[in-house]
Amino acid sequence: MLNLISPIYYWPYLIQDISNYVKHCEVCQLNKISHQKKFGLLESFPPAKDPFDLVSIDTVGGLNYYNSTKKFLHIIVDHATRYIWAFPSKTQTTDSYINCLNKIFQIQKPKQFLSDRAPSFTSPRFRKYLINNNIKQLLTSSSRPQCNGLNERLNQTIITRLRCKFNNLKGKSIPWTKLLDSVLNEYNNTPHSITGYTPTYLLYGKLPYDPPLKESEFYPPIDTARTNAYNNTLKFHQINKIRYDQHYQPSTFKVGDKVWLQTFYHPDNRKLMPPMSGPFTILKQISPVNYEIDKPQSNLGKTTMVIHSSKLRPYYSKEGFELKLTKSKIPTLEKKTNQQVAPKKKEVIGNLHKKNCFMMAHYHFKEFEEKNEKFCSFIERLEQFLILEEANEEKKRAYLLTLIGGKAYDTLKNLCSPKLPKEYKYEELIEKLVEYFSPRRSIIVERFMFFGRIQKETESVSEYLVEIKRLASTCGFGRIFEGILKRQIGVRIEKCKNSEKDLV
Repeated sequence: MLNLISPIYYWPYLIQDISNYVKHCEVCQLNKISHQKKFGLLESFPPAKDPFDLVSIDTVGGLNYYNSTKKFLHIIVDHATRYIWAFPSKTQTTDSYINCLNKIFQIQKPKQFLSDRAPSFTSPRFRKYLINNNIKQLLTSSSRPQCNGLNERLNQTIITRLRCKFNNLKGKSIPWTKLLDSVLNEYNNTPHSITGYTPTYLLYGKLPYDPPLKESEFYPPIDTARTNAYNNTLKFHQINKIRYDQHYQPSTFKVGDKVWLQTFYHPDNRKLMPPMSGPFTILKQISPVNYEIDKPQSNLGKTTMVIHSSKLRPYYSKEGFELKLTKSKIPTLEKKTNQQVAPKKKEVIGNLHKKNCFMMAHYHFKEFEEKNEKFCSFIERLEQFLILEEANEEKKRAYLLTLIGGKAYDTLKNLCSPKLPKEYKYEELIEKLVEYFSPRRSIIVERFMFFGRIQKETESVSEYLVEIKRLASTCGFGRIFEGILKRQIGVRIEKCKNSEKDLV
């Protein structure tokens, strides 16, 4: 839209007005996918320091085709030690999950239990079961598996190991359930990449085998090992948070705001289905990244939904669109005689045309790209642009820092360190950039390149002359420039005198 309007029309804040108009278009908001950073920085549950402080569960399906009638695999993991338990099952009912937890309770009851919002976990019976065992229930956001990232990553590891074993049977018909025990033993007895210790040692305080060294020399005491594992987990989370937050922005939604909800992916979704739905109203903020909205869930019999902020986008209504008003006075013409009005009218139109030309020149000025343009050529274009803008010293520096592009600015920032580029004068900045992007080469090398240049077979006379002049310009010939150039071209000039008048 901007490219359609700007070549013909101009008004103050034209770019801002067009941007706001597009932003408030409801059709665009509903049907276009936003490529800006999503909302919601990385958060985490309170880290588990001791075994059974926090236990989570997740289910993997689609396993009924591999010599077994059991389709699901329920995987439970202890967050402090990374120790896992896995239970094959035919169903995903509340009873099946209760049976799994009963086996875990034979070792110890966890303090907190994390799961998704499947009906089996949100049913009154399951909630009552946890309350009777003094276990606090934690639920992830709707359709946000990243909230239980430890389990999701663990699912991938276990399924990969199980796949390797099953596909290496070499014709033997063995159910996948019988391969599961060896997979779990291998995982629990392998040092974890995050904690640095085997899950078995962190949970039970002893190794399941006799190491070649004494146990005290092989691993530190169990209390020290658990403390080290806890600290290593915190360090890894901080590294992950830095990486994650680079692609997200803080959530700024408030109670009462209208929002769009991203449509959840499903294989049966149609091609022209809108990527967003809504708008909905935020009813409650549950955490820095989780919100409750007024979206009904008919399959669960609920009138609200808890959603992660990464699935939300702000809603801009049509009624909220306003043109940005300028404080500058609109030029007016006083009603006097016709002889006095005509010159003023021409002057006003000329000033408006001049201002419009400046705006268009600024809008179409291309930033410096090292791959496509030499820096000296960019400086020549910039100097002409600054003359057109009648820029003073301060504006020259501002235009330079704006138009050199992000990559070149980072380079200039390093060249100016420890000071900032804005603390230098325009000429000083140009000098630093020229030294970096166009370093002076040895005159001997330049002259060697000049005298060794011959005309190529596919090169015309005019093209050859342009290239030879370019090489001669950096050789420092001074007053003998024309003589050296004539001698280098030699016979070519004599042959082309009649057809090419302006060779030198």
